[in-house]
Amino acid sequence: MNEAISDAALRNLLQDCLALWGIAGSVEAGPDGLDIVTAAARCGIRRGQAPTRWFLATPSRTRPVPSITALLTGLRNALGAAPAARARIGVGAG
Repeated sequence: MNEAISDAALRNLLQDCLALWGIAGSVEAGPDGLDIVTAAARCGIRRGQAPTRWFLATPSRTRPVPSITALLTGLRNALGAAPAARARIGVGAG
């Protein structure tokens, strides 16, 4: 599936991620993308051309991101969210 995610769907996803990560903040529509605003940082997301789907602007740098997974990982790191627990499957997973 190679359909682009709509701005509204991306905004909703980012708001859900902020809640999941326990970060108080907002996702606002800007003139050329979305802005994520928290007490600690302000990040921007702008659309790009394939293979770069988006550009993530953090307080320290702007970088291209090729996927939604990379976008969320970069944003999580920029906002200082705690890393998620990793799923353990198999022997010793208890």
